[in-house]
Amino acid sequence: MTIVRHLAEGDRERVAHLQKQAFVLPPERVAIAGNYPLEQGWVVEDAGTVQGALRVQKLRQFFGGRGVPCAAVSSVKVAAEARGGGYGGALLRHVLEALRSEGVAVSTLFPVHGGVYRRYGWEFAFAYLRRSLPIAELAWRPPPEAEAGAGGVTVGPVHDDEFDEVAAWYRDRAAGENGLFDRDEAWWEERLLAPRFGRTPYRYVARSGGSVCGYMLYTHEPASGVMPYGFDLDCRDFYWDGPAALAALLHFVRSHTGMGQRLVWPGPPGDPVELVLTGIAPTVARRMAGMFRLVDVPAALAARGYPEGLEAELRLCIEDDVLPANAGPIAVRIADGRARVSGPARDGASAGPADRGGRSAPRVDVRTLAALYTGQLNADTAARAGLLPGVDADTRRTLRAAFAGPVPWMAEFF
Repeated sequence: MTIVRHLAEGDRERVAHLQKQAFVLPPERVAIAGNYPLEQGWVVEDAGTVQGALRVQKLRQFFGGRGVPCAAVSSVKVAAEARGGGYGGALLRHVLEALRSEGVAVSTLFPVHGGVYRRYGWEFAFAYLRRSLPIAELAWRPPPEAEAGAGGVTVGPVHDDEFDEVAAWYRDRAAGENGLFDRDEAWWEERLLAPRFGRTPYRYVARSGGSVCGYMLYTHEPASGVMPYGFDLDCRDFYWDGPAALAALLHFVRSHTGMGQRLVWPGPPGDPVELVLTGIAPTVARRMAGMFRLVDVPAALAARGYPEGLEAELRLCIEDDVLPANAGPIAVRIADGRARVSGPARDGASAGPADRGGRSAPRVDVRTLAALYTGQLNADTAARAGLLPGVDADTRRTLRAAFAGPVPWMAEFF
């Protein structure tokens, strides 16, 4: 008999074995496998043997300037001898239902096989990008008020008692993007600050007048080439606010010329760093497509922010073949940057099968709505791809306006 349940103490060794079998991990990540809090772990067992597992970390993800309750799903694996037996699907379906009941509105993950997760309602909806540039070729326009490295901005190490200030500054900046996490302390410690392959990140902050205006977390990673002991500056985080802060951080990076070979950093699809560089263009060192799911459609629509000044109404009929509670007609009323949602899963109300003109509410698949929600997919593009059948021009216009904003991206791979 197949059972899906939370991780138990007696499962840890088995889950760690499955983790090592499924992935090639640095030693630090192997040590974490199966040793996270029990409430974060889920397993699927059959006849008393754990055949698969995954991890869920709850935090918030910014959309439209507001943090939406999110479940970051990772470490999904099934025993090699049990693959193809339906265990992964049973695990995903059960966990989605549990998360919805626990107040989670959305979920995000990085897939190995997109088709598997699309089957359970996730859709490609953001990107993780890392760019690379030779440090010796790094050249940029100086900020208007000063030469690079000047302008009253200083760069220095971040001490332990200063990091809360840096984390708070990150949060303020991240809230203006779509897709970035509102990191809690545990996420910072494990995902950003912990050693990886034995290397703990260096932490440097840019300050202007004593206030944070940028920072970078980076490790020295072995560089390919002929330089013995040469390294790349591999950034886990690289944030700045204003041209003087960016110039100061780039000046700091240039100080590594010699042993330092390349700068590698994460950034959005339209990274403004590229607009400041005056030398050779950076290359994409890595790109990973991330997937996103609306776990609770009404809650997700109500939780995110919307453009100021927008007043609009939407009537849609949601199709979700995995979470039936999401399926059915909803009405969305947007005003003052917020949305009020009524539908089969919220307030006990029904949006009704038709709009005020008597027309049937157009059907929208939950996967398509997820990509529209993040801003990754434009409604007109979705219509041309055949993903919005029956959606008229007025509704497409409202969808474009409601989900307008920065292109979504993810700052860390997990």
